[in-house]
Amino acid sequence: GLESMAGVWRRWRLRRRDWRGEAEQVRAYHAQKDRVLQRELSELIVQKRQAWQSARGDRLMAKREALAAIAKVAEFELGLVPHPEQLMGTLALEEGCLVEMATGEGKTLTLAMAAVLTAWKGRTCHVLTANDYLAVRDAKTLGKFYRRCGVRVSSVTGGDQPEKRQQDYAAQVVYTTSRELVGDFLRDRLRLEGRVTVESWRPWLRRRGDNGPAVLVPRLQTVYVDEADQVLVDDAVTPLIISAPRKNQFLSELCHTALRMAGELSEGEDYTLDPRNRRVRVAEAITKATVEGDENPLLKVPRWREEWMGKALTALRIYEAGRHYYVRENKVVLIDEATGRPMPDRSLGEGMHSLLEAKEGLPISTPTATLASLSFQRFFRQIPNLAGVTGTARDAAGEFWRLYRLPVVVIPTHLPVRRTVRAMRGFTDEESKWRFVAEQARALKAKGQPVLIGTRTVAASESLAKSLNETGLSHALLNGVRDEDEAQIIAAAGQAGQVTIATNMAGRGTDIVPSESALEAGGLQVIATEYHRSSRVDRQLHGRSGRQGQPGVVAPLGSWEDEIIRHYLPSWWRRWGQRLLGNGKWLEMSLSISQWRAGRHDTARRLTVLRQDQWLDEHLSLGQANVMKPGKFNS
Repeated sequence: GLESMAGVWRRWRLRRRDWRGEAEQVRAYHAQKDRVLQRELSELIVQKRQAWQSARGDRLMAKREALAAIAKVAEFELGLVPHPEQLMGTLALEEGCLVEMATGEGKTLTLAMAAVLTAWKGRTCHVLTANDYLAVRDAKTLGKFYRRCGVRVSSVTGGDQPEKRQQDYAAQVVYTTSRELVGDFLRDRLRLEGRVTVESWRPWLRRRGDNGPAVLVPRLQTVYVDEADQVLVDDAVTPLIISAPRKNQFLSELCHTALRMAGELSEGEDYTLDPRNRRVRVAEAITKATVEGDENPLLKVPRWREEWMGKALTALRIYEAGRHYYVRENKVVLIDEATGRPMPDRSLGEGMHSLLEAKEGLPISTPTATLASLSFQRFFRQIPNLAGVTGTARDAAGEFWRLYRLPVVVIPTHLPVRRTVRAMRGFTDEESKWRFVAEQARALKAKGQPVLIGTRTVAASESLAKSLNETGLSHALLNGVRDEDEAQIIAAAGQAGQVTIATNMAGRGTDIVPSESALEAGGLQVIATEYHRSSRVDRQLHGRSGRQGQPGVVAPLGSWEDEIIRHYLPSWWRRWGQRLLGNGKWLEMSLSISQWRAGRHDTARRLTVLRQDQWLDEHLSLGQANVMKPGKFNS
């Protein structure tokens, strides 16, 4: 409707804006200061910082000159001269845009320059990275840059104690992850009895003075999100929950009994599966059947038997080890399907996590009660100044606008793209596809060309690694189970003849830099073994190759047995296509249709949560706009 049209109009206006011309003006001013000395640079920083802080009329000129001074600091302290595209990205971020910059184009420095501009304005800036490692790395490696700009920087990670967190959140620029920031905000809400929102935070604290309880996150003013598509779209509806242990001595017996009874049921006759939506429909005959013997009393009540039989069948028939979770140190660890990353501190609610533990023969952990819950989407919609950067934004431009009023600005690459994307190669079945992948890996290794094999699941990566081990082909494996040396594995993936198998996490945030001999052999080749639910994830994987104008190759593969086709196309379509229509254009079209339908399904789910959030803001607050009360809603 009008909302979407407003987004289209805003993006059109931004496309017409001369971002490159503005960046060139910054570069011209930067060039005037080529011979500036250390002492003169310090004076320049103070001068331009004060001018930017007090800018009223010609704000653009003050911002450009401040950015030129910041760029000069980057040159002095880091040995990096920001190119025009990085300056364009910085200007767009400061304007509150969602910036698309290709992999390897220097997003880290772009974010840092934007963070300094924000800090110079007197606003606290939180920079959200993909994981704890990157938060610590960026705050440390950019430390001297920030210090020279007169800005205090810190990082907050999962292992930090409350005292340290409080000190680090007081910095002007804070590197952390979305999970840590939202989690600490929820903990503060519990301390403040759930009466404070992001917008009312500072006035409320000011009214209370120093008598109120100590909070971890004192100021939420500006947030810049790295890998913004993952955080703001893919993880948008994921609820972050603060919980407390709650004893339940009957849970273990209930889970084991439910699994045993569910294991005796027959698919089609007693229940039907909907793997796409992770739902199970239990037949009425099973629900209303009389349960004899000494079974758990709860399972003798039809309503509860239907619920727990459905949950048990979901645990048995839908959740798969290596795809949705894995077992580590006698614990069930969930896997983020969008990235392949482990989520050790997350658990499934409503007894599902306990059922998975019982299924795997593990001790049942103490169940928890929800104290506070908040979706990432609802949290980020309340941030006063939100912006971000990612390699894939244009595909979700409409959704970024609907959810966050974020217009997308696409920054061109600094050098022409020399990456070759081959036509999709199709296979009748998965077995022949994996055979081809192993043969290709061996051939490329012999040629001296590095290869990154992207798999959609942990199970697929482990299976391929086992196959290569059996043939004696050396390789590196990176997935949710084996992620300890992620940065080192990705950094080495560009060496000549190196074979790397990775889930689509593929070291986001760490560049793969091909060696000289690897570039001579054709650069990094990415073998994309399966289409993902979102084309953005495919583009992220493809973007690992051919960075910064280097040569590279992308080889997409697909088969009629791929999960996305099984879930989103009818069986007759697959059967006739497999037998009569071959593995060429018809298979490629089928994969594209499946991906489109998966994307529509995910978008609809996010919009449903958005409507729920809007309803909660209007009705749950009892007349006080946007007041969020812990434990009163689930996203």
